[in-house]
Amino acid sequence: MLEVKVRSLYQIGQGEWDSEAYLGQGLTTYVNLYDFAKDSEVRAIAKSALDWFTVTGALKYWPGGFGGPSKRDYSEGNCVWCSGAAQALGLYFGDSPVQDTNQNPDLVHLITSSYRPPAVAVALARKQFTKPLELLNSKPQYENSLPGRNSQPQFYETLYFGHSFQLGTLAQGSGGDWNGFKLMSYNSHRGIDYFIAATGTDPTKISTSSVGNNAVAQYQNLAIWLNDKPAPFQFFLPKSAQIELQAGKMFVKVEKTWLAIAPINLQLGAINSNLNHYPDEHILAAIGTGQGVSGFTLEVGERESYSSWEDFKRPVLINFKLKINNSDAYGGKLRQAEYFSSKKKVKLQHQGRELPKVWRDGRYHDWRTHYDVYRSEPAQSCCLNKEGLANPEGDTSNMNKARNALCGSIPVDTFAPIYQAWKGGKLEVIANGNILKGAMRFCQVGEKRCDALLGLSQQYLSFTNRILQYTTLAAYPVFLLYQTVLVAISFYVVQWNLDIAAKFLIISTATVLITNIFYEILIKRLNIVRFLFGLKHININK
Repeated sequence: MLEVKVRSLYQIGQGEWDSEAYLGQGLTTYVNLYDFAKDSEVRAIAKSALDWFTVTGALKYWPGGFGGPSKRDYSEGNCVWCSGAAQALGLYFGDSPVQDTNQNPDLVHLITSSYRPPAVAVALARKQFTKPLELLNSKPQYENSLPGRNSQPQFYETLYFGHSFQLGTLAQGSGGDWNGFKLMSYNSHRGIDYFIAATGTDPTKISTSSVGNNAVAQYQNLAIWLNDKPAPFQFFLPKSAQIELQAGKMFVKVEKTWLAIAPINLQLGAINSNLNHYPDEHILAAIGTGQGVSGFTLEVGERESYSSWEDFKRPVLINFKLKINNSDAYGGKLRQAEYFSSKKKVKLQHQGRELPKVWRDGRYHDWRTHYDVYRSEPAQSCCLNKEGLANPEGDTSNMNKARNALCGSIPVDTFAPIYQAWKGGKLEVIANGNILKGAMRFCQVGEKRCDALLGLSQQYLSFTNRILQYTTLAAYPVFLLYQTVLVAISFYVVQWNLDIAAKFLIISTATVLITNIFYEILIKRLNIVRFLFGLKHININK
C-alpha cells in the first residue's frame, strides 16, 4: 500500500494536493518512516515521498508564506507563518524577515529527523530561477485510487512567477474545499502580502467561498473571472495597500507589486476590517448589478515590466479594452469576456459546470494538452529532437528539462525549473545549478550491489557482544518511549530564550538520558512492565 501511494505521487500527484493544512502532517508521517524503518526499501520509498513533497511544496512557499491554489484549504493560512505547510517547509527553506513563533508540536519530528531536502528544493523555494515563468499544472481527484478516478486530472492550474509576486488560478475557480485564486506579493517587513478573490459573502471562508459556477482564464499576469450569476464577490487584501479608483477601475499598490482590477457587472461596496484571524488585512465587498455575468479582470504589474506606478496605470487607463457577451444562446454558453492589455490579451467563455473555453493571447487552449502534473509553456522549453539535438520549438508531450538542459546548445537559465508528465513516473527539476531526476527508489535499482552488501554484512557482521545484546533488548521499549519524552521536554525547552543549537542539544541529550533511565529502572527490572513492553519474563531474584 505504501509503495502504491508513493508511486502515485510520481504518476499523477497527490489527491490532497498542496494543502496548506495537511502538507506538514504528510511530511511528519514520512520522516518517521525515513528515520526508523528497518527495511531499506521502505526507507527508500519514504525518501522518494519526502523529495516529492519538499520539491513541489517549494513552488508555493515564499518567505514564510504558502500560496497559490490548494486542496483542503480552510482559509486560515493566508498570512506569514499561519499555515502548517509554511511552518513545516520554513524549517528547511527559511528566507523570511520574521520569525515563526508558532509552537506546532508536529515540527519536532522534522527538527530531529536526519532527512534534508535536495538542494534544488531550496533553490525553488527561494525562487532562484529565471523569471518571469509560467507553469501549466494539473491536479488529480481526491479519491484517485478508486477505479476510473485517475484517467484524467480534475483541476487545471496556471501558476505565474513575476519578480515580486506569484499568481495561481484554477480553471474552475474556488469551491468546495479548494482554493482557485490566490496571489502572493513581496513585503520586506513581513515577507509577503496576500490578495485573494472569491464569490460569496462569508469572510471566514475567503479561500473557498463560492456562489454559482465559476470560470477563470489566466495568461501570465492577466486573468479573467466570470460567474454565471450576478454573484457577490470578496477581495482580500492588506490594510497597508494603497487603493485608487479611476475610470471605473480599482488600482491596488503594495510594496513592489501593482494590480489593476476592472469589475464586470460588479459594484464595489463596503470594507470589512474586523477579521478575527487577520488583523492586518481587510475584505472589500462587491455586489452584482444583475446585468448578466459578474466578475472582474486582473492585470498585475511590477517595476521590471513597467518603470513606475504611474507608467503602469497609464496604459491600463488609455489602452484598456474589454469585450463582454452576455448572450443566453446555445444554453448560455456564449457568456464570455475578452481582455486586451497594452501587451497581450486573454479570453474566457463560460461553459456552466464544464471547463471554460480559454484563448491565451489569441491561441485556443486545449485542456487535453494540460495534463502534465508540472510543465512550462512550450515556448520556454528546450527538447531533444530525433537527432538528439536541442529543439527550441519545444515538445509539449515530452519536456525532459533536466536532461535537455545538459545538451549545451541553449543556456541553462532559459529552461523551466520543473517537469513531471502525467503518469510519467519521474519528477525532473533544475534550479540554480542543481539538478534532480526523482523517481521511486527501490533496492532493486541496484539489485546486484544490494545483494553484495547483504552478503558482506552476513559474513563480517554476524557477531554479538554485551553492548549489542543490551541495545537489542532495549530498542523496542526505547522506541515506544522516546517520542513521549521528546515532546514533553520540547514543550518547555522551545519556550526558553536560547538559540536553536542550544535548544537542540538540550532536547536531544535529555531525551536520550531520560528515556534510558526509564528503561533501566521501570521497564527492565519489573516483570509486569516488561510484559507490557513485549519483553520476556525474567527471574528478578537471580
